[in-house]
This record gives sequence, structure tokens and C-alpha cells, in this order.
Amino acid sequence: CALPFLLGKRFFFDGMWPESPSYHYQTITLLQQVFDALEGYTDETGNVDPVEPPSPTDPEPNSMVESMSPDPRLLFWFMARNVPDLIAYPNGNICPVHDTWASKKTSPVRNITTCRLLPGFGHAVLGSGTGDDQTEIHLHFSGSSPFHAHRDNLNIALFAFGREMISDLGYSHGKLRAWTVSTVG
Repeated sequence: CALPFLLGKRFFFDGMWPESPSYHYQTITLLQQVFDALEGYTDETGNVDPVEPPSPTDPEPNSMVESMSPDPRLLFWFMARNVPDLIAYPNGNICPVHDTWASKKTSPVRNITTCRLLPGFGHAVLGSGTGDDQTEIHLHFSGSSPFHAHRDNLNIALFAFGREMISDLGYSHGKLRAWTVSTVG
């Protein structure tokens, strides 16, 4: 089964998908559909568990799977599902690093800002404040994926006064695409 490979090898160790927050949410949505399809699964043929294959020393390698519930068995999944919330602005908009759709509001509104770090993805948030008086400086320092990364090994974004003040342009398919992915941009 590809699930252990995807969760163990493709995601960064901090739970983030390597391309961008937008692609992270797309991947998480598709994986959730797989988990939903497996929920309650009972294997009446005696085939092995698709989530956790037996070890070579397993005395009963063909044991049946009854009423599968994969989510609790994959603790990393709990972290990975909502990790982009850590790089979202207080208003719920995601910080548009790499090829992120900047207009997406995907995270809950936050009433208090704290400093946060995603070392695998390469993102730090320095900030403080509560309510309408929250300020955050986002520092993105990742080369990330070769497919959807921008060549900005220190991107800076600023959120203050209730809105984004300085930002990456995020995903662009227009004339600005070459500029948005360049180091100078």
C-alpha cells in the first residue's frame, strides 16, 4: 500500500507536504478519501492489512482485518492534516509561499499570535499580539519541491493591522510567473 510511503517518505518530518500549502491541502483531501473508504473495512478473503503489512516474523501473515479504522494507527496523520494552520495568518488566509493560491482562506481565524517553526518545510513565524492587534513576520527558507517551489531562500511576509502588508505573490500563471519564482522576485 502506498499510504506508509506517502506519509513516511513524501511529507517533511514536521508534517508538511513539500510543494506548498495549497498542494498540501489537496494531498490531505485525497488521503482523507482513502481513509474514509477504508473505515470499517473487513477483509473476508484473509488478505493482509493494507495499512500495516505483517512482519516476516508474524506467526499469522494472513490474518483477517475486521472493522478497520486507519486514522488512529497513523499518528503522523493527525499532525499532517492541519499543519498548514501553523503558517496561516491570524485572519485564516494561508501565507502564500511557493505555488500557493494566495486568496484561499483555509485555516480558522486565530485570536492570539505566538512564534512558530516548521523546520522541515523551512518556515518560521515571529509574532505577538491578540485580537485585532496581531503582528507576524513570516520567514520562509526552503528550496522545497522542484516543481512548485520559488527560488527564494529567504522569503519575508508581514501581517499587521488586520491584513497582509508584504507578501509573496503565490501562484501565478500569467506574465508575472517568471518573476514570482525567481530569486530576485
